[in-house]
Amino acid sequence: MNYLININKPILNIWTKEFIKEEGSVWVHPSQQHSQDFELTILEKGSLNLSLNGKPLILNEGEALLTPPFAHLMGTKPTYSAIYLYWTHFFAEYKNLKDNDSLSKQIISGKKQYILDNYAVIPDHFILHNPTQIYLLFNQLVNITAKKRKINRGNDLFLSYLLTAISNDYLENISKTEKEKNINIISEWIKVNISPHLTVKKVAQKFGLNSNYLSRAFKKETNIPLKSYIINMKLDYAKYLLSTTYLSVSEISYKSYFSDTKLFFHTFKKRVGITPSQYRNLTSSTKYNSNFVDQKMPLPSEFGTIAIRKLINEIVEENKNA
Repeated sequence: MNYLININKPILNIWTKEFIKEEGSVWVHPSQQHSQDFELTILEKGSLNLSLNGKPLILNEGEALLTPPFAHLMGTKPTYSAIYLYWTHFFAEYKNLKDNDSLSKQIISGKKQYILDNYAVIPDHFILHNPTQIYLLFNQLVNITAKKRKINRGNDLFLSYLLTAISNDYLENISKTEKEKNINIISEWIKVNISPHLTVKKVAQKFGLNSNYLSRAFKKETNIPLKSYIINMKLDYAKYLLSTTYLSVSEISYKSYFSDTKLFFHTFKKRVGITPSQYRNLTSSTKYNSNFVDQKMPLPSEFGTIAIRKLINEIVEENKNA
């Protein structure tokens, strides 16, 4: 099942958190009966045995799960392995979109652009094509919502951006042509084999192609030069480490596959516009975690205002009439 989430109407963030379980401790995902809210879960590390409305599923590393309103989600087996996941609950107007029906096929093929301009298309369970980018955005949303501000609607706007990024990740991956799929194989190989010394020439040699031809073909299909793709992949991982760890800049340089810290610093400043330390200060914050996640915590204080309550009621009524 796919869901068309209306991004032109207000999307209201309720809670956004990260959950970390160390290896060795026992944990089972709690049983949850949803009301009018969606829950989006992204699993970065580990594996979870779950049941969604009585249907068993396994959520693996690098996968997304969208639990719709009024659904029942529960864990079916305890896990002893390390778990690292992001989750968010939100209100939104939406429509159901059945798999493989004519409208779904037209949307995926790009023939219904007006729908893509107004809705995020997200399935209930799928593999992320660019998980590091989504982890980074989700981590930023966690940091943003953790800080108390006078105006909190920015949380909702960033959540809308995250949903469109996830929708793009899904749609771009399933609508690829045969040639694009071949380029995708190359990009996946780069992800697995990235190193400080990986070059366009070495990638071309691996696939028996001329490096100039590969560079042209890669840019034509992705709008990104292959050399820039390799650098961006390293920088995305560096951004993620800067936002989520306390590793030193030199350690992050090494883990992000740069040959030396000086090159990393220069490349980061040139392409991102700020230094790694400045990026860390902008995107990271102290977060607290336990092995217990209480989804029944009280609504944030801003949901007590008359205006927000009215907006929630409008969303609920719209969904009933859809």
